[in-house]
Amino acid sequence: MVVEASGGVPREVAQDFLFEGFTWIPDGSGLIASSAQGSTMAYPPIQNLWIFPLAGGTASQLTFGESSYQYPDAGAQGNLVVSRLRTHSDVWKFPITGDPVENAQRGTRVTRQTGLIQTLSINPDETEVAFLSDNGGHANVWIARIADGEMRPLTYESDPRVVVAVPYWAPRGGLINFLSNRNSVGSDVVNLWVAKPDGSDLRDLGLIGAWTCWSGDGRWLYYSVRETGIHYIRKVPVGGGQPVTVRDDDALGCAVASDGSALYYLKILTQATGAGDFEIRVAKPENGPSTVIGRVSGSRIPVDAFNVQGYLSPNGKWLAMPLMDGSTSNLWALPTTGGEWKKLTDFSPRNVVIARRIGWSNDGKSLYASVGEVDSDIVMLTGLRW
Repeated sequence: MVVEASGGVPREVAQDFLFEGFTWIPDGSGLIASSAQGSTMAYPPIQNLWIFPLAGGTASQLTFGESSYQYPDAGAQGNLVVSRLRTHSDVWKFPITGDPVENAQRGTRVTRQTGLIQTLSINPDETEVAFLSDNGGHANVWIARIADGEMRPLTYESDPRVVVAVPYWAPRGGLINFLSNRNSVGSDVVNLWVAKPDGSDLRDLGLIGAWTCWSGDGRWLYYSVRETGIHYIRKVPVGGGQPVTVRDDDALGCAVASDGSALYYLKILTQATGAGDFEIRVAKPENGPSTVIGRVSGSRIPVDAFNVQGYLSPNGKWLAMPLMDGSTSNLWALPTTGGEWKKLTDFSPRNVVIARRIGWSNDGKSLYASVGEVDSDIVMLTGLRW
């Protein structure tokens, strides 16, 4: 928004789902902003510099590629000083039984690629991993063999208006759930989709939702949706049928015990400042009374507070998630009986980002995570033409 210095009615210059700083063009004819417009990856997106003219008209893109540019500052001579972030990411497997520093150092790399990899899910026999990758220039769901990292695509989107996100492998039944706005009314509204690991039986379930999890038998897909200002958890039979409301207490980020005896989820707490924090709760049965087993601050959730979700260990004793420690992400776990958080990795002093979904090994002794190694510096861009 801009407003005349002498006063008046503010007017909109640009609208976007994520800005990271802006500056004036030296002659005052427009704004240079760091925007995620056009990025099909989300955890985090690629930020490029765009020019938004005050007189209206089409915005023009200044930077391209896999580096993010944030918080620009233009000088009177037309030079632009900006923060440049470069990220290299892959799937890693980390032991969690030792010291956090040693666990981080003993990680095993699963994939080796030049593009970005974000958010993952492991198949039931722990031979393959599904994840989001921009290999080919657009975010799609890919699958890699854990033994050798060989990759294949599950989805084939190329339209920059189409979003694909957060695959989640069913524990049984041979289906992968993911989110997409391909058939949605708006670009920011995603539906629940499923497909078999070979890409067949691709189906839009016709339901708006996110924060999904599976029942232990793979027959039900749980999800959260916001309606009338409240987040609900519902479940739908993937073989066909109507959704059933499970929770109506501002609940999201579910995890279901393998035998269906317990539902773990997060309840949103809104502070006076507007920052979202969360109670971690367990309900037995899933639609019955719930009790608090822990809390987590929204400020500790990587990339965005609403990426929050806990992932249940195979023995049902731990809920794991990535959390921020200063400028870097680490893997943490909370006992399902309640108690203190346990730090599982320590990447310090490296600056890494682990966002959204992670996955357990079948023996419960390791965690898989998409790890982005972040390198940042301040650069000056010269010779730009407004």
